[in-house]
Amino acid sequence: YQRRVHGVKDIVDIGNVPTYKEIMENLVRTDAQLKSLTPEGRKENSEKVGRKSTYQVTPLQRAIETKFEEADPINKMEILLVVAIYHPISNLKTDEFKILGSQTLHELKSVIECCTDNKMPSEVDSRKSGFFYINGTFYTDNSKDNIDYTESIRMSGSRYAAAQYKTMDELIRNLTIKPKEPNVYVHAGGCSHYMVFHEVRFIHSAIDPIIRNAFPRRTYQQRKRSKRCMICTIRPAKMVTYQDRLCIQSPTLFCELCYRQLHYYEPEGERQESRLLYHDFLVFPYE
Repeated sequence: YQRRVHGVKDIVDIGNVPTYKEIMENLVRTDAQLKSLTPEGRKENSEKVGRKSTYQVTPLQRAIETKFEEADPINKMEILLVVAIYHPISNLKTDEFKILGSQTLHELKSVIECCTDNKMPSEVDSRKSGFFYINGTFYTDNSKDNIDYTESIRMSGSRYAAAQYKTMDELIRNLTIKPKEPNVYVHAGGCSHYMVFHEVRFIHSAIDPIIRNAFPRRTYQQRKRSKRCMICTIRPAKMVTYQDRLCIQSPTLFCELCYRQLHYYEPEGERQESRLLYHDFLVFPYE
């Protein structure tokens, strides 16, 4: 896919959408602090970091495990679309999905994975907020407690005065799309991805699952390269810190051992618990 634009801002201006940095700074200034900055979180941080399972059940696996008579069969005249999602910085394709025309943009949004979602604390409204900008129309997430990013865009100027604003409850088959043309997906504090519809056709039982539960179906995922700890450069990275006073760059990747040695006081006595040396930084699991 060769981009015909120089950046996402050539398609839609997201300058007024709150950035990840602004959201994090606002959290520190308010009572809604990160859990890691609360006494309860500090106590949990004093314990060893457990290994997080990365196993996920795909929609296709769920469909296979579901009894056929309980599954929802697909109409032979069902429309199927192939949509690709691109990396927000490198603009390389990271994921590709097959989705049915009778499904909604909410269902498409639920299967798009981005590390920015994991960086934000679960209690932050912006974590799940977002919108699609497809062929001149905004489709916003109107779920409970989500932030409407398009409100700030509507107030930014007359450029989008003629644009339509709808919700993600819109069915895929009702969208007006141009195959191979770039669209935009924005979420989690202004993280923006190109989104391109590559194919629109009828479903075919010879090459497609005939069970609705199997969609949206991931057909491509970029291979993720494991990164090493920036301290020892030997062990794989398991933690990532932001705005860490002892690090020369932000973010910084750590293995579990280097992270604990740099950030924790480990007493020699068995009765004493280890404690975090300082708290004015952000830390998240790195996968």
